[in-house]
Amino acid sequence: MSALLDVPNEVVNRAVLSDVMRSPLPAYAPTVLSGVMTVPPSRLGSVSLKIVISDLNFAIDAGVLQSKQDQDASEFSLTVSIAENVEAKIVLGGTTAEDETSFEIREVLFRLAPTEDGAEADFVASTLNAALTLSHRVHFQMPGMGLDLVLGFALPLIEISRLLQSRQTSHRLMTIERATGIRFDLPKGAFSRTDIAATIFVYRAIVDRAFTYHLTTGLPKVVEANEEGAKRLKSLQESRVVIFGPEDMYKGLLGVEIPLGRMTVKIQDPYIEDLDRVRDEVAQGDGHPVTVLFRSATNQALFELPDAPRLPSNPWEERIQAFIDLERELDSRLIERYHALAAGSLAGLTDEERKRVTTRPQLNKSSLLAILKEKLGL
Repeated sequence: MSALLDVPNEVVNRAVLSDVMRSPLPAYAPTVLSGVMTVPPSRLGSVSLKIVISDLNFAIDAGVLQSKQDQDASEFSLTVSIAENVEAKIVLGGTTAEDETSFEIREVLFRLAPTEDGAEADFVASTLNAALTLSHRVHFQMPGMGLDLVLGFALPLIEISRLLQSRQTSHRLMTIERATGIRFDLPKGAFSRTDIAATIFVYRAIVDRAFTYHLTTGLPKVVEANEEGAKRLKSLQESRVVIFGPEDMYKGLLGVEIPLGRMTVKIQDPYIEDLDRVRDEVAQGDGHPVTVLFRSATNQALFELPDAPRLPSNPWEERIQAFIDLERELDSRLIERYHALAAGSLAGLTDEERKRVTTRPQLNKSSLLAILKEKLGL
C-alpha cells in the first residue's frame, strides 16, 4: 500500500474528534397541557395517531399496532409505528367519566426507540426525539376519537445536542449504506474516533466527490540525489499546488472495506518539511532516492474522488425525506435554546457586570509565557 493510500486513516487530527457514545434514547413523562378523549377509549385500537409538531411545521401519522386497557380503565397503553423498525410506547393515565363517554388524561409516559439496531431506524428515532424536545407544544391527535392531546416535552440541552450528534452520524451512515448497498452493524457502546472520521470521509466522498478536508500528516514524493533531482526539487518547491495520485482508494468503516475509486490529493498551500536537510541530501549527487515530505500550511488538502459510489436519483421515500428536511430547523432551534440560556445567565447583572463577563481577556505575551511556565513547572 502506498503512502497516499495510508493518508485517509490519519487525515483528521486525533484531537479534533473523540469517541461518540451511543446513549440510550430517553423516556419521557411530558407535561399534559390539555387532553380529553370524548368517545369510549375501547375504540383505541381501531384508530391511528397523528403527531403534530406545529413549531416545526411537521406531522406524521403513526398506525396503532397494539392497545391495552387496564382493569379499572385508568390507564391505556399504545404501541404505534413511527417508521420501519421504529416504534413508540405510550401510556395514558387518567380517569374515565361515569357514563364512559370521555377519558380525562392526566399523565403520559412516552418512549420512542428503534426495534432493530440500524442506521436508518436510529436516524428516525433520534430526529423525532430531538424534534419533540425542541418544540414548545406537541399534539397527539386521534380525530376519530375527538382527541387533541397537547404535551410539553423537556430534556436538558446537552442531551438534545447528543441526540442531534447521533442523528448526524446515523444520517451519514444510512447515506453510505444506500450508495454502496452495504449494511453496517452499529457498535453497542460508542463509535470510535476512527470510525467517526471514516464516516465523515466516505460520506463526503459520496455526496461532494471533491472536498477540502483535514490533512495533518505529510505526503511524500521521491527525487534522486543528482542534478535532475535538484531541478525537480526546485520545481516542486516553487509549485503553488502539489498533486498526489490518482490511486485506488479503499476506506475501512465499522469493519468493512469500502471501495471509493481513484483518489487524487492536492495540497494547495504546500511546504517541504525540513527543506535544508532535503537539499543537502539531494546535493550528495550519488543518485540515491530522497523522500520529500510535503505538508499543508493550513493542515488541509483537496480530496477528489470522482468515481466514489453514487446515491440513486431518489434515494429516500417520502417519510424519511421529511425527517431529513428537518435538519436546518432543528439546528436553528438548538442554537436559540443555547442563546436563551446564555442570555438568562446574564439576567440581573448591571451593564458593567455584563461587560466584565463577556469581554475576552487580553494577555500579553510575557504574561502568557509566565502562566505556561508556571503550569508546566519550568
